[in-house]
Order: sequence, then C-alpha cells, then structure tokens
Amino acid sequence: MSNYSKLNYNFDVDRLAVESLELFEKYGSSGQISLKHRENTDKESQWDDGIGSAIGEGQFLNTKEYIVLNEMLKGSYIEAIHNTIEKDYNFGRMRLMKLTGRKCMSLHTDMEKRIHIPITTNENCLMIVDDEIIHMPADGNAYLVNTKKRHTALNSNKDFDRIHLMFDLI
Repeated sequence: MSNYSKLNYNFDVDRLAVESLELFEKYGSSGQISLKHRENTDKESQWDDGIGSAIGEGQFLNTKEYIVLNEMLKGSYIEAIHNTIEKDYNFGRMRLMKLTGRKCMSLHTDMEKRIHIPITTNENCLMIVDDEIIHMPADGNAYLVNTKKRHTALNSNKDFDRIHLMFDLI
C-alpha cells in the first residue's frame, strides 16, 4: 500500500507561489514560515511559532495548539486554501517549507500524517517514505503523506528551491 495519496483539489499554484515567495522574502530566513500560531503569541514571534521539529531541546510541540491563522493572511489566497482544507481535515500547524538545492532532510518520523501542497518543485525533488520514492508535482492538488513512517525529503537540483505548503493533521 502506498504511503501517499492524491487529494483532488484545484489550487492555483502560480498564485500560491507569488504569495509564498513574498512571505519568504519578509519572514523566511530559516526556510520555514509558520502560518498558524498558538493563542497569545506575541506579534514578533508569530511567523516563527511552531517552525522546526515538533520535538527538540526538551520540548514537544502540541500541533493541536496551533489554532490561530496569522492575521496578516486575512484576505489572502493562503487563507482561502486554509479554509478549503479545514472543511475536510482537522489540522494544527500549517507551514511553508523551503528546501534549497543540494539539500536533504534527515531521516525521521513525525507524530502525525501531513498534507503537502507542492508549490515549486520538479522531478529532482523527491520524498522517500518507508523505502517508497515519491515525487509530488505542483499540479494544484494536495497529497496526504504518511509521515508517521520513516521519511526524508531531498532536493537534488543545483540552484532551485522546493517549496511546499504543509498541514499537520490532528
């Protein structure tokens, strides 16, 4: 059985790419941008609240606590996507993830499955989930990935950024 499945949506990836790149220019120095944050998070920390590993430095992030969509996204296409996915799935953290060329994530497992919407990608951007090699095209669909299994993501391009919009399912 496959570790991922295509969810039939019809998102405008060009429009999503424009908004995503603008956000990375302003807030994406770490390669990740948190689009939802916990209640009472100060304004300066909202774009960083929940980025990185859910487990790190003696801390466990509870994805269920990420319930507030950043107010700067009001009226954006990202908000429209958030609202569309929210109709079908319960999710907590929602992030933009950039993997630069010649990079690979460490092998790891997550506490929950994730939905990926590829924004910029090509045939040299892959995921490996439990020995299954996956390429998710930026075709306007979302993909449900069983990230509870051992997995990694890699970008074997020389100078091309792979960008995905990700939702941590609850």
